[in-house]
Amino acid sequence: MPPPTKPAPLRPSRHGTGVALVLLAGAVRAVAAAGAALVPNDSIALLTTARAVSGGDLSAAFTGLLHPLPPLVIGLLGGSEAAGLSLSIAAGALGTLAVFGIGLRLGSRSTGAVAAVLYAVAPALARLAGAPLSEGLSVPLSLFAVERALRALEAPRAALPAGLLAGLAYLCRPEAILLPAVLFPALALARLSRPALLLLFGFLVLAGPYAGWLSATSGTLTVTRKKPIGRFLRAEEDFDRKMAVKEARLGVRRPGAGAAAAETLRTYGDAAAFVLPPLALVGLWFHLRRGRREIALVLAALVLLTVVVNFRLLWLHGYLERRHMAVPAALTIPLAAAGLAVLARRRAPVAAAVLAALLLVPAVRPRDRDKLPLKDAGRHILAEGGPGAVVATHLAPRIAFYAGGRDYPLHREWRGPASASDTRGSADWLALCPRRLAPDRLAGYLSILPAPARDPDRIVGEGEWTVHLWRLR
Repeated sequence: MPPPTKPAPLRPSRHGTGVALVLLAGAVRAVAAAGAALVPNDSIALLTTARAVSGGDLSAAFTGLLHPLPPLVIGLLGGSEAAGLSLSIAAGALGTLAVFGIGLRLGSRSTGAVAAVLYAVAPALARLAGAPLSEGLSVPLSLFAVERALRALEAPRAALPAGLLAGLAYLCRPEAILLPAVLFPALALARLSRPALLLLFGFLVLAGPYAGWLSATSGTLTVTRKKPIGRFLRAEEDFDRKMAVKEARLGVRRPGAGAAAAETLRTYGDAAAFVLPPLALVGLWFHLRRGRREIALVLAALVLLTVVVNFRLLWLHGYLERRHMAVPAALTIPLAAAGLAVLARRRAPVAAAVLAALLLVPAVRPRDRDKLPLKDAGRHILAEGGPGAVVATHLAPRIAFYAGGRDYPLHREWRGPASASDTRGSADWLALCPRRLAPDRLAGYLSILPAPARDPDRIVGEGEWTVHLWRLR
């Protein structure tokens, strides 16, 4: 009788590992969302459009500056801030599976697990997914598109889903148009011409109608309402004049090429937690020598192309946010996991755990507590005057958001006269409320009727309005 064999050690299944990673990422993003004092400025337009969609106006998702998919989905979920947060948290958590898959294609199961853990706790990505933003949906879709495209190098049938996912990502954010710009040539150079065409076909099926409609309505080749291709690829003749107006109103200046390059790299490093790009260079170097060279090159090309495009965005338009670097930051993580494995050798899990613990602290740290007066001011206006107020602010649209009203930029032509009319000091913002409040409820607020610079009816449209000059400090 043969001796009994020793049972194989139990290992967590792939599904169990995936569920654990998704739950970890979801928990971190939920805590990050709870630690945010108020919504980002960029969430306001999204939530405003989503509320219009929730009210039955589906056309609102297609007529504004935003791409239509996020406001449509949030609107169908109710259009509230909570709906936007829930979507971002859930989608961001599921993005962990895409990063795990990319790491698996790049190295091994352990590389994928380390990459997924680092993605779950990366501060910029956790905070981004803990806010109601378009990136909450576009970043996970982009990551799944890349994962499927890398899978297509081994299983060509994955190319079509990769293209469809990239198309969905484009319906969230225009930056997703960069995905087929790298993924299509990568498959073609790997002598996978048919999968490459399937990827491009899948992308165009979803992205083509919207881009075609934008181009037809604008009269020029356009991928987004904010930045037509012609304006982005070359500086317009009247660019200096437009930047002069932008500087006068918002204080935004066009940086020089060197300053733009330095700020672009700093923004990318900030989005990627600074420590991850050096590790990614180690991982790239290793795989170019004796690893999965084609996958490492695809990831590096996507990161490099996005950074270069964002440099041009900053150089020409004087504007760049950390959220614009979310996709390259996420794609840096699998390479960083590979680099960590090279440097730490057999102690890679311990090193990954230490690094993840260090990144977790800033990811869940409460933030923007100093901006709580913006929320309090908006809620006070809502309580005093009811919904429908028009709030004129200087770069503080969240006051109007929490007041349930509309924001009107308080530019210099308003700030100067308003400040001169306020005997108590400089004015921070104006509240334009419907003239239906009892006079005794207006006690304590300085009222300027009419506005010293211009008739408020010319700003807010028809009707009678009372202009109140309020201050935050």
